[in-house]
Amino acid sequence: MNKIKSLIYLSLFSLAIIWSCSSEDEKENIDEQTLNKAEIIEIGKLHNQYLSSTFSNFNWNSRDKFAEAQNRLMQIDIPEINMETQQRAVNFSFTNENSQRTASDEIDLESVKSGLNSELAISLVDSAYNNLNAFEHHSDFANSLLEIKSEIESNLTGTDFEVAYSYVIVLEQSSLFWKPIELGGSGEGYQILINSQNNGTASRGVSPCTKAVVAADGAAAATAFLGAGVAGWIAGAVNPAAMAASVAIAAAGASTYAGLTHPDCDDDDKKESN
Repeated sequence: MNKIKSLIYLSLFSLAIIWSCSSEDEKENIDEQTLNKAEIIEIGKLHNQYLSSTFSNFNWNSRDKFAEAQNRLMQIDIPEINMETQQRAVNFSFTNENSQRTASDEIDLESVKSGLNSELAISLVDSAYNNLNAFEHHSDFANSLLEIKSEIESNLTGTDFEVAYSYVIVLEQSSLFWKPIELGGSGEGYQILINSQNNGTASRGVSPCTKAVVAADGAAAATAFLGAGVAGWIAGAVNPAAMAASVAIAAAGASTYAGLTHPDCDDDDKKESN
């Protein structure tokens, strides 16, 4: 699980750094809140929508599944952003993650928390992550997030609100997408993980793999949010709908990569074969 989180956390956090190569004044502007509750909730919905589109009629017999996934991500019609922005997000999700395979496995949730300013925001993100590990069924997990979301809505503002709320919202939506039906999920992402691992021939549970990908999704959204925010301010025109779409496609790209690699599932196979 640490392997897959390390790849996603490091690569998406690097995006925030790459996109923030401007003046300190420009960086400070991201402390101003750009998206509200409804717009961040939309990120979670778009994330799942983009994932579903990516893997719909996916060619699992392709010799290069990464190229197949990239092409599928670029075929998604996202009117809120231009093709250049979409291409940059998709390319980043794959190119940087492939190049970071030698990164330290110690990089984890700290990558998200390092972008937060208050102890409360850090505590709430920690709580959401801990609940992911504590509650396996989606409905139990979703219910456990209600109080956390309420705390964020009532007590956080600016970047802390956006990063923490996007983290929790995407965790929740990702759990719904990736978990099997018997665990309250849609079953769609579960089948994707099976197809990726076994060309669709197996039917065993992939709960450890699912949990790893869900955790990676939340971190991807949070750190991509920081990167998209900086990019918007540099461009001189922050459009909430465009920012939401940018974060969603970046997180979906990272999620796609995770779904195609999921080393936890590989580790499970090795254990079962021993």
